[in-house]
Amino acid sequence: TPQRLAHLSRVHVAIPVHLKGGVILPGESVGNSIGAFLVALPGERPDLTPTQRLQSSHQELYRAKRRPTAFLSHYIAKLATQTLPTSWVSYMFARVNNGASCVVTNVRGPDHPIHLQGDKVEAAFGFVPLAPGIPIGVGVASFNGKIQLTLTAQPWAVPDA
Repeated sequence: TPQRLAHLSRVHVAIPVHLKGGVILPGESVGNSIGAFLVALPGERPDLTPTQRLQSSHQELYRAKRRPTAFLSHYIAKLATQTLPTSWVSYMFARVNNGASCVVTNVRGPDHPIHLQGDKVEAAFGFVPLAPGIPIGVGVASFNGKIQLTLTAQPWAVPDA
């Protein structure tokens, strides 16, 4: 049986990155300008307080964001999908995700109320489809001054969710 994720001392998190940077304006599209990086963050560790875990996570993410990993992953994936057989690409993508416990992504929504066909939109939620080999997806969406979290998971990874 797979290891329960709550007992990991380090959690490997895959983080997709919008490579164009900045805010996506209405009418614009991200297209396929998405890369990713993998970062090891502190997991269930009794030797760290929650504040220490947050500080450690911040430091690791700060370092990871300054590396070219997201750009390299994008261009390697683009080259692979254009030149290699589909079966090889599928195998390669599954291996790249190997070891990641979850994927976390954010979607920034408008900071103000919006209406759809005259009705006020009360909330916005994201959805993170699970990539091969990654059992947990976390979507963080902001909308109208509020933050919503969405969890998608394999039952074995989060049995009490």
